[in-house]
Amino acid sequence: MHKDKTNVAFGTRLLFIILSLLISFFLWYTISINEKQERTVDVSGIEIRYTGEDVLEENDLVVTNRSVDKLNLKLSGKQLTVAKLNKDDITVTVDMSKIRTAGTHFLEYAIDYGEGTKAADVKLVSASVNYATVTVKKMVKTEIPVRGMFDGQIAEGYMGGSIEFTPGTIEISGPEDEIAGISYAWVTLGGDSITQTLSSTQPFVLMDEANNEVTAENIKTSVDQITVVQEVLMVKEVPLMVNLINGAGADETNTVVEITPSALTLSGDPSIIESLNKIVLGTVDLTSFQTTYSETRTIVLPDNVSNKTGITTADVSVRVVGLDVTKLSVSNIEVINQPAGFDIELITQTVDITLRGRSDEISEVQAENVRIVADLSSIKAAGVFDVDASIYIDGFQHIGEIGRYKINVRSGKS
Repeated sequence: MHKDKTNVAFGTRLLFIILSLLISFFLWYTISINEKQERTVDVSGIEIRYTGEDVLEENDLVVTNRSVDKLNLKLSGKQLTVAKLNKDDITVTVDMSKIRTAGTHFLEYAIDYGEGTKAADVKLVSASVNYATVTVKKMVKTEIPVRGMFDGQIAEGYMGGSIEFTPGTIEISGPEDEIAGISYAWVTLGGDSITQTLSSTQPFVLMDEANNEVTAENIKTSVDQITVVQEVLMVKEVPLMVNLINGAGADETNTVVEITPSALTLSGDPSIIESLNKIVLGTVDLTSFQTTYSETRTIVLPDNVSNKTGITTADVSVRVVGLDVTKLSVSNIEVINQPAGFDIELITQTVDITLRGRSDEISEVQAENVRIVADLSSIKAAGVFDVDASIYIDGFQHIGEIGRYKINVRSGKS
């Protein structure tokens, strides 16, 4: 009984093995037959690569139109070969390097089915196009100027100055008929509440003579961007002034200074204008006149400062108020620093001087209160000389002389 069960189990296993072998053989045979069978597939949207454009440029030619950018193929081959074909592995190339003349050219394309796939194993059944049509025109090069503007907002108290472009010209190249319509490159720079010079690199557009933007797909430019520098200047009203040299009883407390115009509107770099609080027209010596002084003076500005008012001269008027003037003939003349080896003779015996001072003092001063002192240290030889003289008013603190004085002396060897 046990022996019969063993024989049955052995027979079952043997039958299972035989069936497995038969199924495996059938599957192998089926796959082998299918692999050898021909199959047709469609591959769509294959990008076409155009080469040789650099050779065209060397021959002063430029492509303006290509008839097709993508290709659809119907391919056939063995099942195992065509099953793995796809648009990402297939390369379609159109070589334009042999074109030598302008015009329309019909070019064949080459197909590479990808690594591991031989061209002989794939048959091209059909294609969406049989050749590529390429239009070529004569290429020219020229330079055009760069123009532009600041299209933004400058803060109050400031103004836009010069605008500069780098580069100032660009080279463009392309079909002759398209190049002819381009006049300049236009670039804009923006900003809000600008208080200092602004610099930025910006894209540009091509413009025609009528100031219309030109859309030129076949135009190449030497640069893609332009550096724009917009100068920003501070604007400020600055008063005009004179410096006073006090004397003869006059100072800032008893003088009236009038300047026309009284101020100028100036512009310049903020670092300069911000600290510029006055324009000094020079000095006025209060001892050089009696009661009134007037003169037209040239306005001199610091470097790199612009006068927006446009006025280049100013009228300066000075009046002394509250002081009186008197004239005295003074004979009290002294000399100092008499040169050794020389005898000095005073030719001048009396000097008429003008004094100015407070009314309560000027009415009391007498010639006896005034000394004229001449310094002879400049005399080095015999002869007649005009010598500068200083005026001293003894006993009167707020009185002084108007003008400059000299005396005449004769020197001779002793």
